[in-house]
Amino acid sequence: MSLAITYHEKEFGIVCSDGRVSERMPSGRYAVRKETARKFEVLRARPGLVLAGTSSISSWLDFAVYDAVRRYAEDFPEATFDQVARIIGPAVYEARAAFRVVRCLSAPSAIPKFFRSTDGSSLNLLGYDRERMRVRNRVFSCTAHYDEWERENGVTIIGDVDADEGWEFAGKFLELVGRDHRPKVIVESMLSIAAEISASHPETIGAPYFFHLVTKGMMPASRDIEEQFRRAV
Repeated sequence: MSLAITYHEKEFGIVCSDGRVSERMPSGRYAVRKETARKFEVLRARPGLVLAGTSSISSWLDFAVYDAVRRYAEDFPEATFDQVARIIGPAVYEARAAFRVVRCLSAPSAIPKFFRSTDGSSLNLLGYDRERMRVRNRVFSCTAHYDEWERENGVTIIGDVDADEGWEFAGKFLELVGRDHRPKVIVESMLSIAAEISASHPETIGAPYFFHLVTKGMMPASRDIEEQFRRAV
């Protein structure tokens, strides 16, 4: 597992992932490996679209899901945010079947049940929706059940965290950000929260940390946000 923190509002979104790579040992414990890895895949540069998150099953399963969604975005460059989102569930199912993992339930629940378990796949699709003219973030949880959920704006924390941790750290993040939503403040707050989470999960979460910014692009406001982000990271 790993850590992915996403923040989004109408004009932009930022994803932060840890870079720690761990291997589950026969004893059930995790051992940290020497290599590092970014836990998200950039599907489209402009307008921005990125898929973030991993599973507790295998990094190869993660690569298979990333590759399937990336190829769809490349084959259909005009695909909308919702069209890309619709293939994520099937992509996870196909990858799990290839790895002979028991299929999770496919019907989204009326009330999101995120963080019920860290055993499975947790993914975020963060991107600019050309139809709604805003940045959106949809969360996909494939553990014992399949759920997907979306908010108008805010922060999402997925990975090797349970329910209480997820909500607790999301609240801490919003307290750190306050009313200052500049990219610099978002990045600094993400790093602070990530370091705190890593301290309690050192075997599965840790530095280095990777960032990606999503905007509409090709607009003066977007270029200003992008410049602020570059200075922050």
